[in-house]
Amino acid sequence: MEDEDYPTVDDEDVIAYLEAENDYFDAKMAPYQDLIDTIYAEIEGRQPAELASVPRKGGDWYYQSRYGEGSQYREWLRWPASDPDAREGPTDNVEVFLDEPALAEGLEYFRLGSLSVSNDGSKVAYSTDTNGTERYILVVKDLETGELLPEEIEETRGGAIWSTDDSSFFYTFLDETGHPFQVRRHIMGGPVEDDTVVYEETDAGFFVWTTRQPNRFWWHPGDRATTTRLTTSDRFVIMTNDNHQNYRMAIAPEDDPTEEAWETLLQGTESLYIQYFHVTEDYVAVEERIDGLDQPTPPYIQFDPEYDENTLRLAYTSMTTPWTDFDYHIDTKELESRKVQEIPSGYDSSEFVTNRELAPARDGVMVPVSIVRHKDTPVDGSAPLYIYAYGAYGSAVPRLLS
Repeated sequence: MEDEDYPTVDDEDVIAYLEAENDYFDAKMAPYQDLIDTIYAEIEGRQPAELASVPRKGGDWYYQSRYGEGSQYREWLRWPASDPDAREGPTDNVEVFLDEPALAEGLEYFRLGSLSVSNDGSKVAYSTDTNGTERYILVVKDLETGELLPEEIEETRGGAIWSTDDSSFFYTFLDETGHPFQVRRHIMGGPVEDDTVVYEETDAGFFVWTTRQPNRFWWHPGDRATTTRLTTSDRFVIMTNDNHQNYRMAIAPEDDPTEEAWETLLQGTESLYIQYFHVTEDYVAVEERIDGLDQPTPPYIQFDPEYDENTLRLAYTSMTTPWTDFDYHIDTKELESRKVQEIPSGYDSSEFVTNRELAPARDGVMVPVSIVRHKDTPVDGSAPLYIYAYGAYGSAVPRLLS
């Protein structure tokens, strides 16, 4: 099935086939509508009417995203970091600097791809997809006037990475198949057709993406399987799969980052999978997966955007524990709870138990299996069992639901 005008789909035969498939699905699922409604109501009852993220500091502002009651789109808020109690939540000086519900109004489909506030806080670059093709349009908004600037870049994926002086930004560009293969630089105020290609991946087996490090000193396209970041101690920290599929971390001097100068900092093994790392002025934080379980505990690490702050934003959850956000203060080794997921319909963790087993696969490999059940559910094989798992692209479900 192919529409020669893709990503525009207007071939009558293609549209007719898709409509027929939808009609078939509706007919087959109609007898289960009561069950569908019951499950939906149960899931809806577990979601708060309003949901807001824990505030995060960036430059002179604190930032937060918030879902209003009944909305599937977020409002993006900020307020001055200098306000009293700014760390705890919105102050009297709060402003909505990006309004997804307003952007999505009247559209059959809307998705915000990314947003990136400039270093001086005066502009925000954001991308949107309004037709479901995952081909985003990148625009820039002046946060002082609320107006969109002339910049409008089509065929993008991912976000904008601002240069240190905010005079330009980097972004990924798609080829005709929707594959992100170039990193380009756009100079503010200049024509898009003059944007410079600073990196191009010629192998279609690899994607290109860009990231921005909080030290604001180093930018690198994240191609293939090597990621490089710079610390202020004049060393590069490198993650690479050059000698093991589960990666290793290495360091190298700033004046000689060649492979010959790499010194192993942490070596991946058959049981240790290095997933991610991040640097601050004084520390390197690593997220690992050991024997199938994310480490450290809590497993999910996300830094505040401030490079010189010694605080880690952590999130922890388990099969019996609601999602909880923490701030970990590195200097004092204190873990501060910032937010616990609310379950409006009610939840009692003492009613459930979870345990981890190892099950042999056909090739003899012991596969970790996490089991969660009500405390009264029999374990003699008489109860129904649901198994779920996923693994691809280096991602996995570290706990298999049973």
